Amino acid sequence: MDFVEIVNENEKEALFYYQKNWKVLRQMALKKNYIASFEILKDISKEKSSFHLILITTYANKEQFNNREEHFQELIKEKGGLELLNEKNPAAFRKTVMSKDLSHL
Repeated sequence: MDFVEIVNENEKEALFYYQKNWKVLRQMALKKNYIASFEILKDISKEKSSFHLILITTYANKEQFNNREEHFQELIKEKGGLELLNEKNPAAFRKTVMSKDLSHL
């Protein structure tokens, strides 16, 4: 689970990136049984927060989790790279405020 802050007023670039890359890669991962599920949640509260998006990727078991980096590198290569809006790389529009690896009890 990643809590992401959109920086430098680059909401369009961030949302484009997550829709065209993060989401697509997870859809591909689902089809290959590399993950169990995923969600992108946007903070719509009116209160000021240190994050704007929560990215959740769920793994069915420890094997899926342990192979995640290898699998996503494979999928990025299969996809043909990452798509960017206005040629801005992720460091220009996002900052991961917190990242947590969690498991079910």
